[in-house]
Amino acid sequence: TVGIIGGGVAGLSCARHLQYAYDVTVYDTGRVRPGGRASSRQSNDRSKDDMNSNANTEFPILSRFRFDHAAQFITSTSTASLSSSATSWKTDFDQQVENWVDQGILRTAPSDSVYVFKKKKNSNPPICEALCLNPSSSVDDDIDKPQQNFYYPPEGMSSLVSALTSGNAFNIKQDVWVSPSSGVKYQGPPAPLGCTSENTKAIDNWNVRASGKTIGKHDHLIIAHNGKCADRLMSKTPAKDVHSLLRVNFSDRVPANGGEKMTLNSLYSLTLCLKGPSILSQSLQKSESFIAGFVQDHPRLGLVTCQTNKYPTTTYNKDNENDDDKNNNNFEVWTIMSTAQFAKKYKAPQENLPEDVIENVTKLLVDSLQEDIIGNNNNNNNSDGTTATLQSQVVESRLQLWGAAVPLNVWRDSGSSGFIYDPRYQVGVCGDWLMEPSIAGAWTSGRRLAQHLINASSDKDENGNSSKSESVGFKKGYFEASQAVKKLGIAALD
Repeated sequence: TVGIIGGGVAGLSCARHLQYAYDVTVYDTGRVRPGGRASSRQSNDRSKDDMNSNANTEFPILSRFRFDHAAQFITSTSTASLSSSATSWKTDFDQQVENWVDQGILRTAPSDSVYVFKKKKNSNPPICEALCLNPSSSVDDDIDKPQQNFYYPPEGMSSLVSALTSGNAFNIKQDVWVSPSSGVKYQGPPAPLGCTSENTKAIDNWNVRASGKTIGKHDHLIIAHNGKCADRLMSKTPAKDVHSLLRVNFSDRVPANGGEKMTLNSLYSLTLCLKGPSILSQSLQKSESFIAGFVQDHPRLGLVTCQTNKYPTTTYNKDNENDDDKNNNNFEVWTIMSTAQFAKKYKAPQENLPEDVIENVTKLLVDSLQEDIIGNNNNNNNSDGTTATLQSQVVESRLQLWGAAVPLNVWRDSGSSGFIYDPRYQVGVCGDWLMEPSIAGAWTSGRRLAQHLINASSDKDENGNSSKSESVGFKKGYFEASQAVKKLGIAALD
């Protein structure tokens, strides 16, 4: 049996590839659905307080729409600046993306829909201009254009998660909080030998606990998440080598040499409902096709996404005739991802953001859109001659802090394993921080760990233990600063 802590892409990929070789259970904290950073809000999702109600009282308008509030895109090929040896690990994921496209699970972003915002030269104030990353025709040679397509699921990132869980032969225990202080307990053969061929058959090595009760017993344990919870979860177990790599630092930057610990940044995700047509969409040259723009070298803004262009909807157009807002075409929904620098400066408890922080962070991000993306021109005037502001067009907003957002460094070992496994305690780790900070990295890490366990299960000794007792992922390892994250502009290298 295998217990997987974490139902993001890495954990679900691992479970899906393991499901016919092991009895697998995934433990996930998500209340509505698993997915981690590959998550969406679907229309009519209910908040915890509204579960027994027919209405969504917390976000009555935003609840009508579908939007992604973390990962926005999937890319299946790398930039030309990376060597072929560095990108060969993506071959299997590239094929998986093709399969998902054929199945209708993913679609290619339309031409002229993904941009990078760069500051205009010699402009005062320094307004950003949008340069297309997936043009329908040739563009200027000086644009640093990636050789890659952008993909996203037509029904939200959570539908990709549904594809990973559909028809599954593994169990998912949802809305489960495995306490970092006492959530897992090792019950197997004692250290230092642990579950090696020198010991008797090792079963039910790990107890998984929630709300003070044991909710699962497993031969193998897989940690498929990171941050303080993963760090604390393994700190009281005998798997010290595994825990040493789960120790975490939170920062908006990482040393150029990669540092000595896993380093994660934090990002704010602000979703806005605007009265349309907004001055934000009107400020873009191709507003009808625009889906997202990466903002370069900005102190606050990291990524701007128009969710209503990404996921057009006519839901609720025929609601109550007395409802002034019944037509969703009167609204635009946008998601703004902040920079790590900004999130660090205004960081607060992510589970319960104070109202003053919500108000201040929202205002600062909206003001930055007004000043640096929209700018001030004659097209921003109201019919009475007064200047239109984006703040005045905000109908509803939702702010979330991703406290453990993106890994700024990646663990490399001599075997380029992409996962960690210690056979002494039958515990492993998978995640994008072991491959590349991306959905591709998470999916591949989970798949590789699963394949290792499948291979090991086919090579047992007379006691039922794997004779392949060497640890994986530790040898001559080091942390390497992620150039991919740096290129996105959401991290800095010292």
